[in-house]
Amino acid sequence: MLLPPIVGALSDRIGRRPILIGFGVLGTLGAVSLLTALEQTRTVAGAITLPMFALLAVSGYTNAITVSLFGGTAEYLAWWFKRMRHERWFYWYVTACIASPLIVYVTIRETSRSGHMHPDTAT
Repeated sequence: MLLPPIVGALSDRIGRRPILIGFGVLGTLGAVSLLTALEQTRTVAGAITLPMFALLAVSGYTNAITVSLFGGTAEYLAWWFKRMRHERWFYWYVTACIASPLIVYVTIRETSRSGHMHPDTAT
């Protein structure tokens, strides 16, 4: 709850592109490992701390359309994979959902320094 405004302010300062790329790289490289660690944790501290790392990475895209497209269906897919006895396939699904837009993040033009929302160009 506290991270998105902080990450938003950071994106205003350094740009949206680096924030999105950071999310894409962290999520792509860390999703399977983090979800596997969460699956195997047996402590309350682990069950609280590991999702916090995920939330830190996810804060890089929380205002994007992907939240509603993939976030809204994630729970259903997770249960479906679990019923099929392939729970870990969901980890790879999450990784693919993060890696796919990373290509876009790397190639998009930075817009934080232009447009009507930037303080230097506002009238």
